[in-house]
Amino acid sequence: MRDFDALAEEWDTPEHAERARRVVTAIQDRISISPRARLLDVGAGTGVMGLLFHDLVDTVLCVDTSPGMLRVLKNKIHESSIMGVEVREHDIGAGPLLDVDPFDIAVSMMVFHHIPDHRNALVALAKMLKPGAYLCIVDLDREDGSFHDEAEGIPHFGFDRDALARDATDAGFGRIEFHTPVSITKDTEGVPRDYPLFLMIATR
Repeated sequence: MRDFDALAEEWDTPEHAERARRVVTAIQDRISISPRARLLDVGAGTGVMGLLFHDLVDTVLCVDTSPGMLRVLKNKIHESSIMGVEVREHDIGAGPLLDVDPFDIAVSMMVFHHIPDHRNALVALAKMLKPGAYLCIVDLDREDGSFHDEAEGIPHFGFDRDALARDATDAGFGRIEFHTPVSITKDTEGVPRDYPLFLMIATR
């Protein structure tokens, strides 16, 4: 299991930033984003993706389970005087936040394969979204466990798209579509290998 607190200070790499930009562009190309929208970033980390939305919507709530990641995010918000971005420590796999207004959009990038009970997370998100809201999940296609250098403690080696769509349907989502906005190339036993990332867009 990765220690995200220990990784927080070094998390903001050019590769992570470029991946986030490509994902946000793919989302913008496929859904309507109102400047009055409330957006939830699940597993926000240091805000690599969530902060790219702050000029596009009214409010961004970034949630994560790592205090270290959120500390870096809070420092970025403070140092850049960013308005309209809130930060909360929360595990979406344990259930929804009950003390917030519903959201118009929820996004998540490379988080769901770290959530043991991803079905419960989908149910929690359904409870936090308005009718007609969008859920945008970016994660690994099913792989053999070679993506992580240390796969111990990783609950999911990516996802089968059809199976995840069924899980989202069971949680209350519809109009589910998949795209492939980006892939990650890593050396696996000395051989470069591409790991595609899917973008699942579902409507509440």
